[in-house]
Amino acid sequence: MALRRSDPLPMTYDEYCLLPDDGKRYQVIEGELIGSPSPNFQHQDTVWRLGKLLREFAEANKLGVVVGAPDLCIEVLSPGTGLHDRYAKKAVYARCGVPEYWIVDPEREMVSVFECESDTYVVRVEATGDAVVTSGVLAGFQIAARSAFA
Repeated sequence: MALRRSDPLPMTYDEYCLLPDDGKRYQVIEGELIGSPSPNFQHQDTVWRLGKLLREFAEANKLGVVVGAPDLCIEVLSPGTGLHDRYAKKAVYARCGVPEYWIVDPEREMVSVFECESDTYVVRVEATGDAVVTSGVLAGFQIAARSAFA
């Protein structure tokens, strides 16, 4: 759900910091304030599972930590954020040169892996079930798509 401002200027970080603490979750994408519903159990479980798999792989291979400036961004879709994740965020990540972007859809139990080419993403893998998901930025990382879901 996008919250419209009365003026056409994009929201700044300073303006974002002035928002009241109303218990709701917000994010700013391309200067537009977006209200985000609280994630459900399935969403949080998927985030946790993927984070655990990635952290274990990074630690075992001495690749660094799973935080910081991204080489890989993963968005787990929620009913209220799917369009923003599929289009607005994807465009921002591509423009910023994030080499790899995953869209994880818990409802369809599908993992889509995109690779950045000339400021846009192309699909490299779409996997469900036992189909293997690999990463172009984490050499050797591979999981069955189903392992991301409960």
